[in-house]
Amino acid sequence: MNALRKTLIVIVLVGSALLLAHSAFAKSIYHVDKSIYRVEKSIYAAAHKSIYAPVVEQETTPEPPASEPAPLATEAPAVVTEVPVGVEPAPVATEAPVVVEPAPVVVVPTTLDVSGVRVYFVPSTVNPTVGAPFTLSLTVNNPALVGLNSLSLQCTLDRVLFMIDTPLPPPVQPVEGQIPVTPPPGAFGVYPVVSPFALDSTYGTVTMTVASNWGYAATNSGIIHDVLLLATAEGTFTLNCTATVIDANGQSQVVAFFPLSMSVLPQPVVTEATPVVTEATLVVTEAAPVVTEAAPVVTEAAPVVEAPQVGTITGVVLLPAGRHNETTITLSSEAGIVATVNANADGSFTLANIAAGIYTITADARGHLPAQATIGLMPDQTLVMNTVTLAAGDLNNDNIAVDMNDAALLDSTYDMNAASLPPELDLNHDGSINLGDLRMLAANIGQYGPTLWQ
Repeated sequence: MNALRKTLIVIVLVGSALLLAHSAFAKSIYHVDKSIYRVEKSIYAAAHKSIYAPVVEQETTPEPPASEPAPLATEAPAVVTEVPVGVEPAPVATEAPVVVEPAPVVVVPTTLDVSGVRVYFVPSTVNPTVGAPFTLSLTVNNPALVGLNSLSLQCTLDRVLFMIDTPLPPPVQPVEGQIPVTPPPGAFGVYPVVSPFALDSTYGTVTMTVASNWGYAATNSGIIHDVLLLATAEGTFTLNCTATVIDANGQSQVVAFFPLSMSVLPQPVVTEATPVVTEATLVVTEAAPVVTEAAPVVTEAAPVVEAPQVGTITGVVLLPAGRHNETTITLSSEAGIVATVNANADGSFTLANIAAGIYTITADARGHLPAQATIGLMPDQTLVMNTVTLAAGDLNNDNIAVDMNDAALLDSTYDMNAASLPPELDLNHDGSINLGDLRMLAANIGQYGPTLWQ
């Protein structure tokens, strides 16, 4: 009996020990699960915070009692929304994209340099007379070969003194079978498009427009068009115009125009000599009365020779660095050079006993661009030219422009003694080629000759 009791006590003690051991093991497993649960919860909260900001703090689930196991986390059931058949879902409104169009690029054409272009009229006769038609040849000088599309003139013209006649007709077309004769092209082509002189009685001006018919810009120099005029009264006539060109890039620019002064002479008076009749005396003799009648003697008066109609031209031409007497003044007509004179030490000059007419007067000095004008001289007139200063820097004396060729010539002789060099290189006359000469040349770089002597 006691042995049985001892056995039962041993069994109870062993079972109790087993129960205690099992309880401690279960408790350890519970704490491990609880730690894993907390780590997973922290990882989940950090991931949720990084993806969905801001993080809304959720209420902390109270820890279950130590005696109860923690509830297992389960996924929330998915909510399925059924869409009725045949009903389209409402469109989601989205903002329209903003299209920003780039601003249009405006390309401004380049303005060509037309400073060297000269426009002037050349008369067909030196001294037109009243009632005799004559022509004015519109001429352009374009040394830099700048492209020109058209030329427009606005001129002051005395309608009492001059009557504008019909423009010259175009050349007659040849008969079939004959070789056509094409005239040489002018500055604006063979047959330019011409709008002849049109009178504006309100402002007392006339306009003329000439355009190239080649389909491209003209770059030539020469006669553009001839205008036929008729003088209706004697006197002095001055034609001054404002010349405007449209260059090859379509830009409108004003160019230099040489004024034209000319003298209109009266109609020549034809004087016929009165015949002088001398009657012979009748002589009667006794032998035979014979009456002899002498033939009438007609004596013609000698033609009256008028004194030549002459005038005088004076003026002053200056050089920037002095030595004005190195300037030469040349007067020329259609026939050639009429007179030449050197300026005095103060730059003054006089051309005396010059026949009345239309002339081109030019002032030139080595190392300088020439100045030029077209003038008209009346009988017994003293024409005083405006004072002009020549532009320094034309070291190669081509009379065309002050350009890089002249600068290169100065550079090749820079800092040298002027005594062994052409005198025109020493523009300021200080005895050497230096910065002073360079400054004088640079001041006129890009100028074309001849310059306008106004």
